[in-house]
Amino acid sequence: MLELRDVSLFVGRGDAVHPILADIDVQIPSRHFTAIIGPSGCGKSTLLKTIAGIVEGEEEGDVFWEGRNLSTEDFGPCEIGYVPQFSIAHDELTVGESVSSSVRLRMRGLRGDALDELVSNTLAEVGMGELIDRRVGVLSGGQKRRLALAMEIASAPRILLCDEVTSGLDAQSETEIVHLLHALSKRERLVLSVTHSLRHLELYDSVLVLFQGVVAYHGTPNHMAHYFRVDDLELLYARLEDRTPAEWAKSWRKYADAYTSEIVVGAEHSTRVGDERIGLEGDEPDDTTAAGIAHPEDLREVQDSEGTQEATEAHVARLPQAGDLGDGPTYEAELVVEDDADSSLGEGSEVADRTALPGFFAQWMVLLERRFLIFWRSKGQLFLQIGLVLGFPVLVA
Repeated sequence: MLELRDVSLFVGRGDAVHPILADIDVQIPSRHFTAIIGPSGCGKSTLLKTIAGIVEGEEEGDVFWEGRNLSTEDFGPCEIGYVPQFSIAHDELTVGESVSSSVRLRMRGLRGDALDELVSNTLAEVGMGELIDRRVGVLSGGQKRRLALAMEIASAPRILLCDEVTSGLDAQSETEIVHLLHALSKRERLVLSVTHSLRHLELYDSVLVLFQGVVAYHGTPNHMAHYFRVDDLELLYARLEDRTPAEWAKSWRKYADAYTSEIVVGAEHSTRVGDERIGLEGDEPDDTTAAGIAHPEDLREVQDSEGTQEATEAHVARLPQAGDLGDGPTYEAELVVEDDADSSLGEGSEVADRTALPGFFAQWMVLLERRFLIFWRSKGQLFLQIGLVLGFPVLVA
């Protein structure tokens, strides 16, 4: 489980200190697909970088991953993957070379046929198996996003952080990327995707809504319209402007348990179904949470049967809405997530023996080889370097 406990972030100095994140308190189960949405400048990417440990500023609070405090014990080299908004692959390299160099920089002792097989399987997983020999520079925007995902998932990370990987893409490419992320989340990993888009929310297990650095909502997508009192989720960002960040934060703290308990129990349900699918023994999943709230998958399944539409509407009506007066209903649910570290698929167990980073010399050789290929295939850069090294001293002399 990923857990953020009262995480805040401040930037600036002296009297010019500004809060970017304020009291973020969130629990997200493993093997989960979460969207982090909100208006531009609300702190989505900053939150992702805070989890990854690459943000600048003064931090408060703690981030825990699988029970470990990341302020004292960082992620392992193959435990986390971070996909930035823009591609960092070199245009002069091929798709296969890009993934291969990424793997060799992270995983020790993988070479030859084993490395080639891993690269091929990874590219096939993201739908780019036939493009293994194509230059990165000629790829489309959507293909470069797929390549960026392949470069990260090749080492089988348990948590995958994606920062606006669908921004700037056409509707078809965005749909393909979101479906790909959804599939990746079902393979023993947590996927957090920062996005400004409100399309395909039904594919996410949960949605975290940020507004000017505070949590306004974290729950299943099918209850968002009810909570924010909007008929269409396209009106969500306009609805957020109706109240101050402090008001949204206060409202969410009041009703958080009613929504977040469903996320955790839903994750347990998905884990058990996944275990049964791969032939593992497990208890039969419960149809309801400890709070008496039906799991979203159960709701969707029963909507097609006679008379269940009214039951679904009655269930949603039981959940509180933002800004309800009074103390509201009391929900009690024990947040329990089973440790699935021992139930990993073959992919995870295979990589577990190679989690140690390669040595300094091995990494240096990979970088040198990659730089040589880039120079050799970019004649302009090659001639420029030769000119700087040889021609400039001659001119000076």
